Amino acid sequence: MAEMLSNNTIYIFVGMDILTLQNFVKKLLPLIKDDVSLFYEVGVGCGMYSQKTLEILPNARGIGFDISDYSLEFTYRVAEVHGYATRYEIRNLD
Repeated sequence: MAEMLSNNTIYIFVGMDILTLQNFVKKLLPLIKDDVSLFYEVGVGCGMYSQKTLEILPNARGIGFDISDYSLEFTYRVAEVHGYATRYEIRNLD
């Protein structure tokens, strides 16, 4: 699901289903709340994991990667609407 690195960075690799998202939010994020300053989401899709991570980790910054410009723009707009855009960037890896 996620891999913690020694430099307070987390890489998020997860599938998209409601149970996985609930476990991510309820079980993983509380464990790493004070230890992560940067995260990467690879294959952002709709950006739900980035949104939840930015919401629960107020000091973290994130970078979302995808090959779909549509997914990246949608995810960034979600970050803007929720007030996280200053802590989030998107990158196309096509």
